[in-house]
Amino acid sequence: MKLLLGGQSKCDKECASIVNTIKSITLYLFLSLPLHAQDFSDTTRADWVPLFNKVNLDGWIPKVNGYEAGVNHQNTWIVKDSLLVTDYADYEGDYKQRFGHMGYEERTFSYFMLRVQYQFFGELYKGGPNYGKFNSGIMWHSESVTEMGVDQAFPNSIETQLLGPGNIFNDGYTATLCTVEQLTSVVIDGERQSICNKGTQEIPIDGLEWVTVELLVLGDSLGMHIVEGNVAMVFTDFEFEDGTPRSEGYISIQSEAQPIKFKTIEIMLLEGCMDQAANNYRKRFIKNLPESCDYTAPVLRGVDVRDQIEVRSLVEQFSIYNPGTEKQDIKVFNLQGTLVTSLSLAPGATNLVEKDLHTGVYHMLVKSLKGDYHKRFLVQ
Repeated sequence: MKLLLGGQSKCDKECASIVNTIKSITLYLFLSLPLHAQDFSDTTRADWVPLFNKVNLDGWIPKVNGYEAGVNHQNTWIVKDSLLVTDYADYEGDYKQRFGHMGYEERTFSYFMLRVQYQFFGELYKGGPNYGKFNSGIMWHSESVTEMGVDQAFPNSIETQLLGPGNIFNDGYTATLCTVEQLTSVVIDGERQSICNKGTQEIPIDGLEWVTVELLVLGDSLGMHIVEGNVAMVFTDFEFEDGTPRSEGYISIQSEAQPIKFKTIEIMLLEGCMDQAANNYRKRFIKNLPESCDYTAPVLRGVDVRDQIEVRSLVEQFSIYNPGTEKQDIKVFNLQGTLVTSLSLAPGATNLVEKDLHTGVYHMLVKSLKGDYHKRFLVQ
């Protein structure tokens, strides 16, 4: 796969190694790829932030063509059985191009990994466009839905299309790209294009079962679609019509006359504090946001040798096992900096710590002959 346009690309420095080495992305460890020599070894399940809370639509603003932003026309989006559902049960009459987009409006995103789990159901609503059958999408680097005109059908954005079997564009495949209304161009295989329903690797999906699609985005330099852990598409160098780099924006989900439900919509940030002295430093960060650095909680740093200590956790107790060959002195803190417990473990020893731990992330400071290091673990 060629990524260079005329031998040069903004992707060279940040992401060329990704395309050459990516094999798969697992559910919780995500990414075995050297992002700019980035390290995901300190990433936990808690680093995935849910955009959909499975309870209500907090943080989201609906926008349906022909109506003001904030109006959830005929209950286009509802939460049912902990799923975010796009449905048309309350609609009357023909569809009449009532395209909708519900935007997550808490903040914009630039460097991130987005994961969705979706499943189509039911039939295309009457009067819906034929291309809408088993068709929805995730809009990103988007304008806010609050900025859209009343009669604006689609936000100015880039779309990762979510498709199902029977869709006229990609029958049996998903995760194609659409530069909405050709207001954006990207580079694919060395060629700058403004396209819709474009894919490069067809990854078959199994009927109408749950499908996991992940989207890796690095500012304006790289986009990658992953379907069930397999790379489906890579594109680079996003630009507006005037050549201005397109590097951030809001995220929204699309309503296009086909019922769909989402089990998961979650995001992992790839930008943040890159100062190792800060509490919220993460090795995976690619873009530095120095203003986000947090120095208030205990700073646990040093050589990271996570494989030397294993944590097996439950809400009311957890065990710590030392598989190494030397004694380990360990202290565990919560995120508020309070010492939860301290202990010493001989080689091969296991200690069961009975503590009433709340669900959350904890710090472990380990002192050994090899130096100090830290580990974060999740109690859930």
